[in-house]
Amino acid sequence: MTTNDNQASMLKPLLIIFLAISVIRAYFLSISSVDLYVDEIQYWWWSKDLAWGYYSKPPMIAVLLSLVTGIFGDSVYTIKLGGILVYPLTSYVIYLLGRRLISEKVGFWASVLFITLPGVAFSSTITSTDVLLFLFWSSAMLFFIRSIDSNAWSDWLICAVICGLGLLTKYNMAVFSLSALGYMLFFGHQKQLTNPRLWVMAVIALAILTPNFYWNYQNDFPTFSHTAGYVENGGLRPDKMISFIFEQAGIIGPVGFIVMWWWFIKGDKPRNLLLTFSLPMLIIISLVALQGKYNSNWAAPAYVGIIIGLAHFLQHRRKWLIAMLATNLLLNMVVWLADPIIQASGAQLQAKHDPFKRVRGWKAWGEQVKTYLDQYPDRLLIAEGREEITEAMFYAMNGDDENIKAWSPSSHISSHFQLTRPYTGDEQEALVITGELNDAYWRQYFSQVEALTVLTRQVSTDRKYQYKIYKVSGFLGYE
Repeated sequence: MTTNDNQASMLKPLLIIFLAISVIRAYFLSISSVDLYVDEIQYWWWSKDLAWGYYSKPPMIAVLLSLVTGIFGDSVYTIKLGGILVYPLTSYVIYLLGRRLISEKVGFWASVLFITLPGVAFSSTITSTDVLLFLFWSSAMLFFIRSIDSNAWSDWLICAVICGLGLLTKYNMAVFSLSALGYMLFFGHQKQLTNPRLWVMAVIALAILTPNFYWNYQNDFPTFSHTAGYVENGGLRPDKMISFIFEQAGIIGPVGFIVMWWWFIKGDKPRNLLLTFSLPMLIIISLVALQGKYNSNWAAPAYVGIIIGLAHFLQHRRKWLIAMLATNLLLNMVVWLADPIIQASGAQLQAKHDPFKRVRGWKAWGEQVKTYLDQYPDRLLIAEGREEITEAMFYAMNGDDENIKAWSPSSHISSHFQLTRPYTGDEQEALVITGELNDAYWRQYFSQVEALTVLTRQVSTDRKYQYKIYKVSGFLGYE
């Protein structure tokens, strides 16, 4: 399966490229003024209370944040640092995959193309489950292929652990089993289906997921229900599926998007093998998008196989390879420089022109909240929404979550905070922070309601959001 290049190892220059890109990304991240997104703070909060499960995700993202912040401390910068640290490891695994399947040259270019993908560049600026999912998917692919070839217990066991950790990262790691099945059925490895080591591997991977399953069982399966909610049938939306497909150009780059379809049609061996580890994920998420709910990055692991195929396809089409790499590097620079340029120029952007609008204004908002919390240091804070509770906890309470509760008027749990810290009315007096500005709404639930102030989160020149802080007492119940 492997071919050997008669040339000096390309690993050393590859590692230098990894280091250079990572240092540049780390520098520009350090000068960014972008605030933390609600999910990033949520994951960080989870990392301070490690468990086998959380409302919307399995636990590995919290483990990653616990490791990174345990070493480097807690700050906006360190919370966002995980992608910069992990993506070089994933790129190295892709290099090993390309080298094993085709040649070291293909492994080199696949690795370089991957670490410069616009989607990877953007993902390196935020904390997300994709960071670890890419690593576990590519590693599982490498060790599964090795296991098939060697039948060594060590390879099967390593693959089992990697698959289990992938499942503890994001449930769509389960799609890897379809790719593995396709590899065995269509590429001459059908006998492996009777190999007991294969089934030991599967049992171990599921065993690693078992504690998360038990946590879900104890908590009425919130993560499974949350995940299943994405595929509830509310009518077919072909426009959403088409949007999802074209939005993949934002992950792989515009030139890469064109070449990807070219490769789908014209690529030669091992195109079909690589598609076996790519198409199941792309097809499944496309069908999910057909029902109207999707994020463009949900099929991200599919690009492990695709990028190796593109590297092979383009190694003798040098102009296209250079065009793809140059375009991706240009888009990397846009990701790196967009916020520093906006800030340095003093530009006042409208919301529709600002790619960072969802994370603007939270720090300043938190400072306003803190001003009022300092006047009532012993009062409980009730936060009405997921954004309010996470952003207030980080920017106003410095991570002190003992005195913050989630407003939970419905029996339907919609966040981890409603699951783990719902407001139950035990305290006599409290402060409420809310985007619900109607005083009459709160008088349904409390006998005493006093509006203290209205806070504004300025997002852009043409968009702002208002919040109220109330002092309340005499909880009347949720009914």
